[in-house]
Parts: sequence; structure tokens; C-alpha cells
Amino acid sequence: MTATVAVADGITDAQYGHFHRKIDDLTRRVRNGHPRGIGWVNHEIQRIAEGRDAEIAHTFLVTSNGFSAEDWVRFLAESAALDITSDTHETSVLLRRAQLRISRHVTHRLVILPSRTVARECGVRIAGLTYTAVQESALRRSYIKPTLEDVLLVRLTISDEDIKWMGLSHLVGMHDPIMDASNRPRVLVHLHDLTTRHRCAYFHDGSSDVNWATSAVGFVFRMTG
Repeated sequence: MTATVAVADGITDAQYGHFHRKIDDLTRRVRNGHPRGIGWVNHEIQRIAEGRDAEIAHTFLVTSNGFSAEDWVRFLAESAALDITSDTHETSVLLRRAQLRISRHVTHRLVILPSRTVARECGVRIAGLTYTAVQESALRRSYIKPTLEDVLLVRLTISDEDIKWMGLSHLVGMHDPIMDASNRPRVLVHLHDLTTRHRCAYFHDGSSDVNWATSAVGFVFRMTG
């Protein structure tokens, strides 16, 4: 399963469209007499080409595969995707506790909303970005909560190349939180560390006032329609 369809030289539809939107915007600004000069233009083109742009919402499709909670625990464990640096047992327990709604061959369009976009929109620094602010930003865009199944499917859909293109490392599922043994809300996070090549899935604090103090976070929602 892939997020997008390759169109040329390994460039996906999403990347191709994103690249052209950014170049069109850059061209328009240059024609209007942007004051920073050709050096800035070259820098921007290089930044776009390398995918170092974490302010664009990225959309993609996921299709359910009928996996049960036990199937997901087994898959994540076999692919070394459970977080071995913290409490792997807790991650497995929460997946089993989640009462996962299982479907098969159902396709949804998801969207990744970057933390930089939300912070800029809210007029706050990244360090001041909360779960509530992210939810409100998504609501203004008519995004809705994904299911836990949607967020799990991200693991099968988003590649390292997609992550590099987005300029992100953490994809946070904005599903209804799962309560842990201490009655704390938890949400599923996919980590893709392109420096160490470490990929894992783990549950993070999903409290309304939790602070997302990094510019490399993308929040996963579902699009309507």
C-alpha cells in the first residue's frame, strides 16, 4: 500500500503537486519584484527540491486491511515498530484495550497538519502549541478526528521519503484518546527519525494542555467528503 502514485523519477503525485504549487508561488513573488534577490530565490528552490518545507498540509489515502488489535501488535512487533526505548508492553496493552473498530477495503483521505502552520495561525511559538489549539485549527479547516485504525494505517502508507519531503519526524494521531491504567489520555504517535533510521509507534500524552514543543510534528486528521 502506498500513499501516492509515482509519476516520474520516483516523485509522487503529492510531491509533484506540492513542488509545483511552491514554484508557482515563488515565481509570482519574483515577478512582483521580491526584494531579496537571486540568492534568496536559489536558496528557496533548493529548499523546496530537498523537501525541507514543513508548513504545507499533506493529504493521502489509506485503505483498511481488516487487521485486529492483535494483528497490529504482531505486525508492529515483527517490524520493530514498537517503541523499544520506553514501555513496549504499555503500547501493546493500549492497542488491545482500544476496542479497535475493524474494517476492510474502506478508504479514507487523511491530512497531516504541520505544527508550524498551526503555531503561525494561532500567533504562538511552537513551544506554546497545545492539543486544544491543534484541534481548533483543524475544526476551522473542517477536518475531523481519524479513527485509531486510520492512524495505524499511516504506518503502512507513509514512507521515509514522504517524511523527508514533509520535513517532519513525528506524526501524531488526533483520534479519540485511549485511557491508560492511570486514567491518562494517550494518542498514537509514529516516529520516523531520518538521522538514526529509527522508526517506531508509541502512545503519547493526549491531554488538552500537552505541549508540542517541536517544529517537526505533523498532526493526522481525516478529511470530510
